[in-house]
Amino acid sequence: MSNEFLNNIHQKITKKKKLYGIRNLTLLLVLTGLVSYQSAFMILDTRYEKIWVEYNENQTEYYVWDELNEIDESDALSYLIDEMDVYEIINEFSGTLREIELIKLDKLKG
Repeated sequence: MSNEFLNNIHQKITKKKKLYGIRNLTLLLVLTGLVSYQSAFMILDTRYEKIWVEYNENQTEYYVWDELNEIDESDALSYLIDEMDVYEIINEFSGTLREIELIKLDKLKG
């Protein structure tokens, strides 16, 4: 009887040890999966950030006269009238609206 009682206690202890082992292994695998997922996400985010920075560095706006050193003010103004917004024209040149209208009419005529 005491031998059977000891065997039952030994089986219960063994069963509890197995359950603790399975629980700890499952917890370890879940934590490893979460850490791997977060690490992969952080690496991917860093890659996207580098690509975005490179893209923004390459996207610079410039006017035609920035490329060509010798362009007069009327050609630059004509380009702005054709390509840009009126507010950019006014900000770029301190000319009057009358001059802008004359150049625009000249463009329309010929």
